[in-house]
Amino acid sequence: EIAEIRRSFEDARRDAAHEKTRNARMREDAALRKRMAEQIRHKELQETLKRRAQQEQREIRMAEAAELRRVEEAQQYQRRHQREVDDIVRREMEALDPHELK
Repeated sequence: EIAEIRRSFEDARRDAAHEKTRNARMREDAALRKRMAEQIRHKELQETLKRRAQQEQREIRMAEAAELRRVEEAQQYQRRHQREVDDIVRREMEALDPHELK
């Protein structure tokens, strides 16, 4: 009967040790899953921020290109207007009688 009590005690101790080991493994697995999830979230956040930065850069380039086009159009308008003014002045000068210039 004492041997049976000892066996039961040893079995209980062994079961407790196995349970402790199993619980430790479960905690380690949970910690590993948590770290992996954090790494995934971190990577997703980095990718989102990278995409946002790229989009902002595209928008900046588009805005700069539009501004450059507006400046070029304004310069073309100014040159065209100046040519028209020059043509009018030239025609007026040609129309004047050379004796009137004296």
